Amino acid sequence: ETIRSIAEFMIWGDQNEPRIFDYFLENNVMHYLHRVLQQPANRTGDVAKQVLQTLSIIIQNIRSETGTYFLFSNNHINNIVEIRFDFEDEEVLGYYISFLKTISLKLNART
Repeated sequence: ETIRSIAEFMIWGDQNEPRIFDYFLENNVMHYLHRVLQQPANRTGDVAKQVLQTLSIIIQNIRSETGTYFLFSNNHINNIVEIRFDFEDEEVLGYYISFLKTISLKLNART
C-alpha cells in the first residue's frame, strides 16, 4: 500500500507541484524500489507484482520531460530490468512484460 501511495504522490507532484516530484527523486525512491526487488524473497509473489505495477504506473503517467529524464537516470530502471524474477509465477511474468512495454512506449529519440 505504501508503494502505491508513493506512486500517486509522485504522479500528482509531476503534474501539479514539481517540488514534490523532485523530493521523491532527490530522496532516491527509485533506489529504494530497486533495493526492495534485490531481496530474493521479493522477486516473486505480491511484492514483485506491486513494485513492477507501481513502476509501470509511474513511468506511464509522468508527463514532464524532466521527470522522464530523472526516472531513467542513474541506471535504476536498467538495474531493475536485469533482476532475475521468478518467471515461473505467470503473474510476475505478466507484470514484468507490462513494465518493459511501458518503458518502450516512453522512449523516443530524445530519451
